[in-house]
Amino acid sequence: MNAPNYKHIYKEMLKKYGIKADADIQKILKKKQLNSLDVIFLNQKVVTKQPLCDRKNRNTQLRSYDKESIDYILNYQELHKMTIADVAKKFKISRNTIGRWKKEKKKG
Repeated sequence: MNAPNYKHIYKEMLKKYGIKADADIQKILKKKQLNSLDVIFLNQKVVTKQPLCDRKNRNTQLRSYDKESIDYILNYQELHKMTIADVAKKFKISRNTIGRWKKEKKKG
């Protein structure tokens, strides 16, 4: 099964809502392939600029993370000496999810 073409999706959203892509958004959209952190970043940047009525129905519970993104988040925590709660707030992820990732990383 092919992954969705997120670059096309976000370009269409920018066009639909008349949002000008700042340097960070343009940098990500120029990448050949987007990882899950790129998609989450784009979602935060683009969705928060949409009209309020379109933001109300957004669902943040059904996110998926690739191994590269999980490693990045866990390494970020270690590098900045953050608690699980701090990392959860920063990346808007459940504390339980981060704890589960840490346990799986210790096992593997």
